[in-house]
Amino acid sequence: MPPEETDLYPEGWDKIKVDVAEVLQKEGDTEKVKIPVPKGFVVSEIATEKTIDDGLVIYEIPESQIETVDWTADVNKNTFLDVQENYNQFVWVPVSEPSQMYGIATDGKYLGKLYDFRNKFST
Repeated sequence: MPPEETDLYPEGWDKIKVDVAEVLQKEGDTEKVKIPVPKGFVVSEIATEKTIDDGLVIYEIPESQIETVDWTADVNKNTFLDVQENYNQFVWVPVSEPSQMYGIATDGKYLGKLYDFRNKFST
């Protein structure tokens, strides 16, 4: 019997905004973990981009094109695969404590953090 849709989504995940993907934490693992992937994005099928520990990459690929994506093609014979040149991509970063991503002002508003990586030390 196939799992109920509610079984696929862990508590608190918004099924209108995210899909569930099952991926490996690291190469060699046997059990996959569930992660939320924003609607309209898919997990990379490139070996070096599909585990969390190595930097899981998600691609913004129109649903009508997903079935035709060739994850191995390199028509230009350069260092990048065609899929890497033709679609937006983002590294999926798990955040266990979201409050560490921003500050909170005395009035309760959230403050973004700006990092300057031009120097050896971020500020």
